[in-house]
Amino acid sequence: MGIPSPRSAARAAAFVIAVLVAGAGAPALANCEQPFLVPVAVRSIRDLLARKELRVVLVRGFDYGDAYLDMIDQLSAQGRLLLEKDGAAVARVLDAGIADVTLMAPTVFAGAILEDKRFTWMMPKLRIEPLEELPWGESGIYISKQTVAASDRAALQNLFAAAIKSGAVYENLKRYYPPAILAGGVRPR
Repeated sequence: MGIPSPRSAARAAAFVIAVLVAGAGAPALANCEQPFLVPVAVRSIRDLLARKELRVVLVRGFDYGDAYLDMIDQLSAQGRLLLEKDGAAVARVLDAGIADVTLMAPTVFAGAILEDKRFTWMMPKLRIEPLEELPWGESGIYISKQTVAASDRAALQNLFAAAIKSGAVYENLKRYYPPAILAGGVRPR
């Protein structure tokens, strides 16, 4: 069981993420340069639920609050939901054209596709939109109580707190993630 580190320097929320050029399993129309998937903005869960043609893939176990959990129930009842184990599995499903959109923090999805060269083509094609009902939340790290001694935990917490206060954490995020991912998906505290 981990304990939360000092509050993170970043806040993240779940966003609708769509790949604008569909993967291998999509209809031939997707080969054109015009956006194929999600041509109309999805600004709320209400919009997403109304867009019955959109197939949704989510990471099993993610929880962005009651509105998100209610949405999962409704999408499941409509037969439009696929659950996967992680961001990389979600990328595979989107690449194969089995689903059209996902909802997760942009840094989670970007991290998954940046780590797997098969999906880096998606990065410049992403469309990221916040959903009205999904709030911003804290994001951070956990330090194990089981494997890290109390004195080491305290030292690590102090180091991380100093890095957050100095802005180093956010600066390092800017080195890894493309600006478009951070622009709408991460806010320094």
